[in-house]
Amino acid sequence: MAPISETEKDSLGLFSTGAHALASQTPIYSGVLTFPFEAHKFRMDSRSSGEVSFSQKKKQDFATKVFNKKFPFLRNKKYYLFLGRIDEKKGLDIAVQSINLLGDNFKGLFVIVGDYKNSCGLKIEKLIKKLKLENKILLLGHLEYYLKNILITNSKAMILSSHAENFAISLVESLSCARPVLTTYKVNIFNKILKYKAGYVAQENPISFSKILSKFEALNSKEKLQMSINASKCFNNEFNLANKKYFIPSLENNLNE
Repeated sequence: MAPISETEKDSLGLFSTGAHALASQTPIYSGVLTFPFEAHKFRMDSRSSGEVSFSQKKKQDFATKVFNKKFPFLRNKKYYLFLGRIDEKKGLDIAVQSINLLGDNFKGLFVIVGDYKNSCGLKIEKLIKKLKLENKILLLGHLEYYLKNILITNSKAMILSSHAENFAISLVESLSCARPVLTTYKVNIFNKILKYKAGYVAQENPISFSKILSKFEALNSKEKLQMSINASKCFNNEFNLANKKYFIPSLENNLNE
């Protein structure tokens, strides 16, 4: 499939690579404000009103079509997702080892999105092969930014088994799409996740993390739906810029921690 040009992206109002690189330097700008398609335009009307404009629907349909062509093996599948920079502090080794500990009890698929052609990423790739988890863990590499919304919406939950995190933008984006999160106490928004029951939190080791993975896997459809509703509430009450009375103190507290 031919890559989509910057001109095509611009015509659809999609995030170009250059714009994303600039935005990613500023935590407030790059992730917290997202409706992922509209982050660079600061458009929050759809988030607050719940309405989706025709242009947004067009972008969503376009992104879905591209996503399904690029990753047909993920079509109609629910998966756990890691989305972000791959380095040691993200603790991907914890997530991989926790899946290994669960063995056949882990029936899901873990999709890792991020540039893994670095020393840490190559270690993770080697670990996946060593543990023979290639059928359970996929390394997708870098993904175009405009596909982020589809990627998150199609997931079961976001995984961030981090050793340290100043502000977990990927988790906030997951919450904004009503997707639960599985993370560690080293992520500084863990208290809000627990407050709203928007996911599970573990210690930063494979045994503890495998327990919350197993706990999430055991949820029935009704329980998962409730956790998704909780995730949306957590975002809207704590991180949605449209709700300024909630968002600004929450954001300031997190950035100062």
